[in-house]
Amino acid sequence: MATTAKVLPVSTAIRWAVGSWSFFILENTVLSENRTTLISLLGDETYHACYGICSTIAMGSVGYAYKLVRGADPLLWNASRGTPLAGKIGSFVCLSLGLGMISQMPPKLQIPVEYRGGDSGTAVASTQGDAINHNSREEETGWKVRCPFDFTDKKNPDSNSVTGLERISRHPGLWSFSLIGLGNALLIPSLPQRAWLFMPTMVALVGGAHTDSRYRRGMGGSLDESYENQTSNIPFVALLSGRQGDVSKVCNEMTGEIKPLNAALAVGVAAAWVLGRGRGVKIPHINTPDNTPETYFDFTDENYTRVYKILSKYPANYKQSGIIPLLDLAQRQHGGWLPVAAMDKVAQIVEVDPSRVYEVASFYTMFNRTKVGKYFIQLCGTTPCMICGSEDIKKTIEKHLGIKNGETTKDGMFTLLEVECLGACANAPMIQLNDDYYECLTPKTTVELLDACKAGNPPAMGKWGSLPMNGQVSCEGPLGKTSLLDGPPTPPKVDVERFKGGEVDPASVKAHMGY
Repeated sequence: MATTAKVLPVSTAIRWAVGSWSFFILENTVLSENRTTLISLLGDETYHACYGICSTIAMGSVGYAYKLVRGADPLLWNASRGTPLAGKIGSFVCLSLGLGMISQMPPKLQIPVEYRGGDSGTAVASTQGDAINHNSREEETGWKVRCPFDFTDKKNPDSNSVTGLERISRHPGLWSFSLIGLGNALLIPSLPQRAWLFMPTMVALVGGAHTDSRYRRGMGGSLDESYENQTSNIPFVALLSGRQGDVSKVCNEMTGEIKPLNAALAVGVAAAWVLGRGRGVKIPHINTPDNTPETYFDFTDENYTRVYKILSKYPANYKQSGIIPLLDLAQRQHGGWLPVAAMDKVAQIVEVDPSRVYEVASFYTMFNRTKVGKYFIQLCGTTPCMICGSEDIKKTIEKHLGIKNGETTKDGMFTLLEVECLGACANAPMIQLNDDYYECLTPKTTVELLDACKAGNPPAMGKWGSLPMNGQVSCEGPLGKTSLLDGPPTPPKVDVERFKGGEVDPASVKAHMGY
């Protein structure tokens, strides 16, 4: 895909993605860091009211920003083709770590049945506390039901060493939130949405450092020097730097501290999420011999001149505004219909994901996504035409051509489609034949029109871009013209002298416009 650098400096989506989270970080840091000073100045009640209002506004802006940036351009790759392999691997690692950290916070999951071999001294965890009761009597052998959650605290209360998630970070909640955001960001092609999902990492980085700063001063908690030396805000820094001891020994100890079933469940969820979200958005398309994504389509040199002229009407970073006229141009070049390859070419030219072009082509009925005949007959069947005999016209066409509504003749000459109002109610019944309107039809004139098309000589359009087939002029009735008999008044002559001074008298403008 073409470079997106031109879009970023003025991207409203990018500004919202980064700005909303930045405001959230700023207001929390400033208000919390200066809590004591602000309470002394404002009072406790006023301070908490301000904090609540600012936090609510900040989170509201974050939520609005996500709605704004979701799927927004520019896109880093074609969303229909799935996430690149490197992105999937990175996402799986981040999600596994993030979900794995969260999984260690609830009680340990365990299989709700166990086999007891009858040995004496089986250790049974007390349901009322942390004490371990050793029963000297022999237990009955066999399968026993047990609680699916193990609430036992394995940490030695007399030890000052860190264990479990503390080995990874002092703030596992913040960083698990960050890692899940990163994992999702790596699966998504939308650059603004990626930026939004990357910002929780800044929340964790700044928020963790801010919390540590407050705890060092005894505000809301405490941070023991020994504990701080053995742990880190950023995940794995303390562990890998050897501040907790030999790295291999620490890692070995961690394997005995984690809750394996919880972790396995987290990894499974991460894998399922990556497989599901990373495969891309599949656009339903039924391949036919002449319509596959691999079918060649490109504009002719003459039409490329028209393409550049169309795009010149729009700012360089709003090329997507040209989707509709470019699709129309492609349809006219390709015999009145749009293959998926033509839609992909338009997407490439305007630098958007193909799905955005498919959305337009499938919404507007002026675009035909299946092959139509040389003469595409659109028969109006709405109330005025129906009252005036459109059903008879429809039966005439079907009988004369040997096709039904929605079908194409075997020679590929005609396609018939009944449509809603075409806006020529005064001259009902009527049909649109390709771009041209043939009106005031009868079964006889309809057959004459079809035969003329078969001969390659359709009747020429009238002066006003339509042709009533009963001989009348435009929308005149059988009595001829009965109103608007005079021609339009000549526009008043503009006095250019009154513009030379740079000011125009409002009264003269009103007179000039004929108000």
